[in-house]
Amino acid sequence: EGGRHGRQGAARAKPRRVHDRRRGGAEEACLLRLHTCSSGTLSVLFPYNSMLSHLGDLDSKASARQRRRQLVFYTACVKRQLYFDGRRADSAGGSQKILLSKNPGFTFRMRSLREAFPDAKFICPVRHPYETIPSLINMLQKGWVALGADPRDIEESVAWLGRSGIDTYLHAFEVLDEMPESSYAIPEFGDLISRPRITVEKIYAQFGWEITPEYALFLDARQDEARGYTSGHRYEPGLGPSPEQLHEELAPLFERFGWEKEKRADESEP
Repeated sequence: EGGRHGRQGAARAKPRRVHDRRRGGAEEACLLRLHTCSSGTLSVLFPYNSMLSHLGDLDSKASARQRRRQLVFYTACVKRQLYFDGRRADSAGGSQKILLSKNPGFTFRMRSLREAFPDAKFICPVRHPYETIPSLINMLQKGWVALGADPRDIEESVAWLGRSGIDTYLHAFEVLDEMPESSYAIPEFGDLISRPRITVEKIYAQFGWEITPEYALFLDARQDEARGYTSGHRYEPGLGPSPEQLHEELAPLFERFGWEKEKRADESEP
């Protein structure tokens, strides 16, 4: 019995090395939308991405009514979180809280979120598409195979993910370029991993935020951890669109960020 529970615990812990989906973990708040069946995360269990794509795209694929209802729901969730954390801070003599919401799945909701939260700041870590797109495809593909999904559905969804990966880059920077520079930051993903303290300090300085002594100690600890960091995700490079297609469709971003055209994906995390 003990061995069985140990194996189950190890099985649950393994995915958390990539995505920390626990109540107290750092995983994205898009999981809140599972309560209203409006989360693209449903495609993790059901590989029908072309039919479920509207769930993740609030900016262009939702009706005005759907958009309004989803924003009302999410705004209410944010208010509850701020009230809870703000009350705790007040009781401890702390300062006003700012909610940090980690949501890569919110890329196609950025315009909508700007309308709902006009004073929001957007932090968009940028990473080479030769790495991000194969990594995401591999992660979901493995899950679909493990669930016994129809190979034809998996093949169709993999093709959809490749197209969506390109559109994600295009949409994100289209929206960011509409914003004033004071509203967003674009750190390099590699810098966040290898130099977290310096990278975070630059973001705070850009937004005019103060780093408290307690947070400085936290960043020091993360910097020490970064020196021994190794990814928990291994995948085969080359999944999804070809490097030639990615370079052609994302040419302005290749030039903007100095991405190497011939670069190939290393084993890494999404």
